Amino acid sequence: MTQPAQVEPSAYAVELSACTKEFSTPGGQSYVAVQDIDLKVEPGRFVSIVGPTGSGKSTILNMAAGLQTPTSGTVKSFGTAIDGVNRRASYMFQQDALLPWKSVIDNVSLGLIMAGVSKADAYSESRRWLEKVGMKNFADRYPHQLSGGMRKRTAVAQAWIVDPDILLMDEPFSALDVQTRQIMENELLQLWQESGKAVVFITHDLDEAIALSDEVLILGAGPGSTVVGSYEISIPRPRDLLDIRDDPQFVDLHREIWGRLKVEVSRTYASAREESEVA
Repeated sequence: MTQPAQVEPSAYAVELSACTKEFSTPGGQSYVAVQDIDLKVEPGRFVSIVGPTGSGKSTILNMAAGLQTPTSGTVKSFGTAIDGVNRRASYMFQQDALLPWKSVIDNVSLGLIMAGVSKADAYSESRRWLEKVGMKNFADRYPHQLSGGMRKRTAVAQAWIVDPDILLMDEPFSALDVQTRQIMENELLQLWQESGKAVVFITHDLDEAIALSDEVLILGAGPGSTVVGSYEISIPRPRDLLDIRDDPQFVDLHREIWGRLKVEVSRTYASAREESEVA
């Protein structure tokens, strides 16, 4: 009996092909958030997506996570079509998902326990991760007892402890002050460089996108946003994000990418002003 040919798995951790997402408005009209999105992220690659407000950045992340289904197009992860939640990915939201009634160690352990790991083993692994993110002395604290930076460190441990192949991050550091944010970015890069995981990172901050990434994608103004630019970030690694903004290569890249991004930001602002005048 002839055996079926083996199909090679896709090289891409995340693969969106010609994805369009429409939503129905309360008035019954159709709103196209993103249109014909193509996104390919290889394992071990750090890709950031920037764009003006309302350009559908989070919609793309939600499709990659399996939290939303595209109206048309396909979403795959490692060659497999996503049907429901993408089990190979962890998602860090803009607002952390810490449960207020659970301690730090219980929050970090939760994913492992839900996966069937014993509480003793989950606690042991949680303590290892809390030490990695500088939170080992705060395991018994509750979220309301933590600073913003400490909550983010806890959320990082919570996302990484389940050993995902993909990290989906939606403006995870946007609420932090500048100094804490840069420290957290450095810590994220150190973890990522040791891991070989794919990262898709959403941000409004072009400095942050360039400093962290291998590639920066620009989304155009909505509705019906699509990818209007892709830029390779060839700044050598490892990178020290506290000094990188003075690097001449960083300055040149920022000037080039902002030159394209500001066109889309201006279009978004002009469109919002026109709608305001009509209203």
